[in-house]
Amino acid sequence: MGAALRLESFTDPREVRREEAPARPAGIDPAEHARALARAAAEARAAGYEAGVADALARAESEQRLVLGAIAEALADRELTAAEARAAALRAVAPVMAAVIRALAPRLAEAGLPDLVADRLTEILERAPQSCPEIRLAPAMEGPVAEALAAAGIPPRRREIRPDPGCAPLEVRIGWAEGIDRIDAAAAAQEVLAAVERHLTAQPAGPAAGRAAG
Repeated sequence: MGAALRLESFTDPREVRREEAPARPAGIDPAEHARALARAAAEARAAGYEAGVADALARAESEQRLVLGAIAEALADRELTAAEARAAALRAVAPVMAAVIRALAPRLAEAGLPDLVADRLTEILERAPQSCPEIRLAPAMEGPVAEALAAAGIPPRRREIRPDPGCAPLEVRIGWAEGIDRIDAAAAAQEVLAAVERHLTAQPAGPAAGRAAG
C-alpha cells in the first residue's frame, strides 16, 4: 500500500485571512457615508412629496374651476328666470294698471291744478312784486284756484281771476307784465300717462337673445 502524499502549504494563514477580507475604499468615513445615504433618501422622499402635492393642487384647482363655473351658470339661469317672471307678471297687469292710470289721471290733474297755479303765481309775484296778474280759467275751476291762492298767502288785491268759458277744463292762462303763461294740466297728465304706459309695455330681451349676446 502506497504512502499518502502530503502537500505542504508554504503560505502564512494570516496572509490568507487578510486577502479574504473585503477591501475598504480609502478616504471614506462609514458614518459620513451612512449620513449621505440618509440625506439622499430624504431628498428623494421630499421631491416625491412635492410632486404629489403639486399634482393634487392642480387637480383641486381644476375641479374648483369646474364647480365655480357650474355655480355661476346656475345663478345666471336663476336670475334670468326671475327677471322673466317679473316681466311676465308686469305684462299681465300692464293693461289693468294703464286703465287705472287713465281713469285717475284727469282727476289727479284737476286736483293738482290749483296748487300749480298758486306756485306759478308766487314765482311771478317774486319777480314782479308790483304786477297784478290776470288769471283766466274755466268757470268750474274758479273756486278751487281762489282757495289755493288764499292758502298760498296771495290776497285778491294782488291777482285777478277771470272765468273764461273759452278755456279748457284743465287750462289756465296767467297774463302779467312779461307775457302770458299757460298751464295745461290735461296735456301734462297725458304725457305722464304715455311715459308710464311705455314703461309697462316694454318687452325685455328673451333668454335666447341674452345667451346669444353673451
